Amino acid sequence: MLRKNRVLFSLLIVLVISTFMLSGCGGGKGGSGVGSGGGDPSALNKFIGTWVSQDLDPQIILTIDSMIGDITEGLAGGYYVFYTGSVQCDELIETVVLTEEHTSHYGDYIAGNYVTDGEFGELIYIVVSADSVSFTGTLINSSTMRAGDLDKELFNYSGEYVTFNKQ
Repeated sequence: MLRKNRVLFSLLIVLVISTFMLSGCGGGKGGSGVGSGGGDPSALNKFIGTWVSQDLDPQIILTIDSMIGDITEGLAGGYYVFYTGSVQCDELIETVVLTEEHTSHYGDYIAGNYVTDGEFGELIYIVVSADSVSFTGTLINSSTMRAGDLDKELFNYSGEYVTFNKQ
């Protein structure tokens, strides 16, 4: 009888641990907690559309047309996807068109990233690289993006961030 109880108890423990692992309640994939589960990576769809910089000289118009392939889980957790579209900045680069060929972090590309972090919550951001125009924009809500790393030698703006509004 004691042996039967041990076997049943062991099976129960294995079942409970398996349930936690399958539901995402186990340990995170990354040591920092980034990408440790939760949230909805389909939020990367929110970047699709036309974004216009505000109070930036010269102005940037970023058009994101569609995702290239499926949203992919990254190595350190989180998710990413590349996009087709264009980056227009008439005074610097005219218009750079990004197609299905632009799926590498080398050269010109638009990549969306989605991570969750226990400390900061959901973080949805985009990395844009087109000739001399490059920046990282964080999605604030469905119609506002904020970028903070534009080259101050090429662009004039006041404050720490540049706001992009969805048209």
